[in-house]
Amino acid sequence: MQTRWLSALFGIAALALFFGVMARTVRQLAQHPELNWDMLPAMALALEWEEKDPVELHKQTYALAESELPPEAFAQLTGPGVRAIRAQDPAAFHEHLAFYRARVLYSIAVRLLHRQGLALSAATWWIPLGCYVLTGLLALAWAASHLSLGPAALFALGLAHTPALLNQANTSSADGLAALFVCLGAWVLIERNLFVVAAPLFTLAIGARPDSVILIAFLAATLFFVLPSDERPSPLALALWVLASGAVVYWLSQFAGEYGWWPLMQISFVEKTVHPAELPTTPNWNEYLAILRHQAETLPGDGYVKTPAGEVTGSTGVLAYAALGFVALGMAWRVEPRVSALVLALLLTFLVRFFLFPQIWDRFFAPLYTLVPLALVSLVVPGGVTPVPRTRTLRRSSSSSGAPRPVG
Repeated sequence: MQTRWLSALFGIAALALFFGVMARTVRQLAQHPELNWDMLPAMALALEWEEKDPVELHKQTYALAESELPPEAFAQLTGPGVRAIRAQDPAAFHEHLAFYRARVLYSIAVRLLHRQGLALSAATWWIPLGCYVLTGLLALAWAASHLSLGPAALFALGLAHTPALLNQANTSSADGLAALFVCLGAWVLIERNLFVVAAPLFTLAIGARPDSVILIAFLAATLFFVLPSDERPSPLALALWVLASGAVVYWLSQFAGEYGWWPLMQISFVEKTVHPAELPTTPNWNEYLAILRHQAETLPGDGYVKTPAGEVTGSTGVLAYAALGFVALGMAWRVEPRVSALVLALLLTFLVRFFLFPQIWDRFFAPLYTLVPLALVSLVVPGGVTPVPRTRTLRRSSSSSGAPRPVG
């Protein structure tokens, strides 16, 4: 009885600590957002749902940014170099929106939050901050189905304070929203074994980050090849899921007026340009290999990825999480095939994404940082995955020595 009371008190204390520290972290992040340049396209695209004129859109975006942001922050977002030209030239700014327009769920969410009275610039970082809180709560619920309340709360609190999630929560981008949908889909798939619900959640992530389709393609393949035939979704369902997700990506690309993969590589790794619509769309493979080789040669460095100004944007910590992913894969292969399918799909996805965009920014890898530890918890302490039928458990227990093991 005393042990039970101590366990309950520890659980309550740990839960109070979880909510107290999370509230403090959210307050700190809200008071000190990153104020990255991506905020301006996010503001413009939220306005673009009603304002279609590029000149007026440019005027409203920069006027709101100037009125809502500290003077030093606005000065940093508007100069010097290409940023200054975009601030002065509506056409140059409007061309750049095509790189962001496909993230429709994010721009809609920003607009809805702004219509509730929040400053438009603040709405761009409150969306990822809200997603951060929901991801932390999801981690708590997931862990609590395998651990007692105290350890689950401490585990979720530590997970929520990994650099990838904090960086993502503090940045005006759609990455947090995409990561939330991916984590929700993974929870439904692993903990509830409801593919019919998980699949649409993964597809919703495309509306925040269209490259989420890579994970969908790999996950469909791993579910087909890894799961036993009596547990896997039907081949038709998997094929329809991939085709529907691909159709969503195609529609979003057309809607956004995207320039393609190679112009994105050019402005990201070669040179910022005033008019991205004028960039060639046919890849120069020698130049691509040179970019890839240069990015690979910078690793591991001192373990941190920095901007030219010295801002830390990522680290080689992703390699440690990938190693943990291989550990989880080895543990789950014969025991929990759904976990194996998810982890294998994650590893393949982020490997391919590195080749498509060779940068290890933490916010890109938040699903890996979140789901690999949760997968390990699911494996080390079984509990939330599909329950074993009681009759089969009793047969195993009667043929073995010692007391019968409880189900789950």
